[in-house]
Amino acid sequence: MDILNIAGTHKNLGVFIKQNQDLLVFFPVSQLEVLLDAYKFKVNFFREDDHSVTATIENFDLIINAIDENAAKKKLAEELSEYAHEYFNEFQLYYQTPNRHSQLPYVLKVLFQKNLSDIEGLINA
Repeated sequence: MDILNIAGTHKNLGVFIKQNQDLLVFFPVSQLEVLLDAYKFKVNFFREDDHSVTATIENFDLIINAIDENAAKKKLAEELSEYAHEYFNEFQLYYQTPNRHSQLPYVLKVLFQKNLSDIEGLINA
């Protein structure tokens, strides 16, 4: 997927473009972040027999194992970042897959974060 630079677009207004039967909508990231605010990552932690923690994120095929919950959140943030970039770079493949179609708002939310610490902050257990 390409990112286009549209010069002259007012930074506080969205842009609506009608193209054939499609309506294309362009918003500043700050406004998209408001729209995405309701999307939360739900994490499930499982204590293993060896006292490590296995963590999963609902509606994602991400499973990690770490020494404790904090380390698990950090690893999940890394996995989410990698997954979001892969989803974006292979958008047609991922978006067309039925079980990944609904992940788009979550992927965007991850991509809008500045660093791994911010992504980790999205993870609510």
